[in-house]
Amino acid sequence: MGLNGIDISSWQSSIVPSNTPSDFVIVKATGGTGYVNPYWRQWADDVLASGKLLGLYHYANERGCSGNWDEEAAFFLEVTKDYHGKFVPVLDWENDALMNPPIWAAAWMEGVREVTGSTPFFYAYASNVNSTDYSVCVPFPLWMASYLNKYIGSGFVENPDNTWDTGNWDDMSMYQYTSQGRIPGYGGNLDLSYFYGNRQDWQNMAQPVQPHQEPGEPMNDAGLYYQAHVQNLGWCDPVHDGQCAGTCGYALRMEALRINPPANWKLRCKIHVQDIGWVQYDLEHNNDTIIGTVGEGKRIEMMEICVLERPLGDKRKLSFQVHEEWTGWKAWTPEGFASGTDGLMRRIEAVRIVIQ
Repeated sequence: MGLNGIDISSWQSSIVPSNTPSDFVIVKATGGTGYVNPYWRQWADDVLASGKLLGLYHYANERGCSGNWDEEAAFFLEVTKDYHGKFVPVLDWENDALMNPPIWAAAWMEGVREVTGSTPFFYAYASNVNSTDYSVCVPFPLWMASYLNKYIGSGFVENPDNTWDTGNWDDMSMYQYTSQGRIPGYGGNLDLSYFYGNRQDWQNMAQPVQPHQEPGEPMNDAGLYYQAHVQNLGWCDPVHDGQCAGTCGYALRMEALRINPPANWKLRCKIHVQDIGWVQYDLEHNNDTIIGTVGEGKRIEMMEICVLERPLGDKRKLSFQVHEEWTGWKAWTPEGFASGTDGLMRRIEAVRIVIQ
């Protein structure tokens, strides 16, 4: 069973959220670089005090005070700073905002997640979701709006019908199925939405989780060890043979690596470093070479690993896989080829390396 909720703005100035039978309430907090909803704070306090779940949304490119993504993210973060970790952020993407490329939206959500640790919803109408390539936004959950006439005047509906696809997303995480809903506790129309999750799912999105490495199981015992240096975390524990070095889902850049090949193997690792470009390192067994930078705040953007020497008769091959900002895990890359992106300023966040 999912959760039922409403979203409100200054149009519903007389509402008392705690008087409604909603599981969650999403409040408009800000718009553009200058609009602040005069009721948002009293509503947020009322929602939290009542034990309901809270969301706060930002209306992108509010008319008359629109800005770049970083300006609007900074404005939202400053206004809501006393509540970070207590709400799920939302980017409201409609009207004037649609003149921006999707990467604007992805960058705003990434910037908000990086500061708060909370995962934002991407809110958009079904027609736009299905007519635009939003692949860069897929790492963030979709809240889609699509209204059916049969829900006009209805109360909350469990698993409401939807006649649209969800574009680049496999599925939506929340569905706004009417803008003319009617529920006890308020005498006018309300937007009604259904969240396909439970309270814990919502709280997991809202509350920052301490970033950590999740290595997973090794793929074999070839003896290939490696270690990632991650933004804010420093050197993570060494991993080996296909395990994950670095972090996934925390918006943290990988800044450096150490790679220790098995005995009698020699490798060459080339990386593309932010503001520096390509740098090359030759690696042998039990070396302590630092690949990349430490203490300079620079992301690794691309990687290439070549095998210079392997034991006579050893036909095993090396391959690796990078976890990239916005993209997630890219395809496994064979030795001698590069993975990542050059010129798009995307960070590599984690890597797996295996000999098999």
